[in-house]
Amino acid sequence: MTKNARVQGEINRRKIINYFENNSDWISLIHLVQIIGMSYAVVRGHCDTLALRGF
Repeated sequence: MTKNARVQGEINRRKIINYFENNSDWISLIHLVQIIGMSYAVVRGHCDTLALRGF
């Protein structure tokens, strides 16, 4: 993972923690799962792109 991807991951993690602290109900839990899923998809896509380039 590149430095940028790592930094973005840390930012996303903090956003998720803040979001969860501010909205501690079941609806936000569903949103939390969606956010984690999107973050995972972005990181996964980024890694796949690097793999295709041969890094």
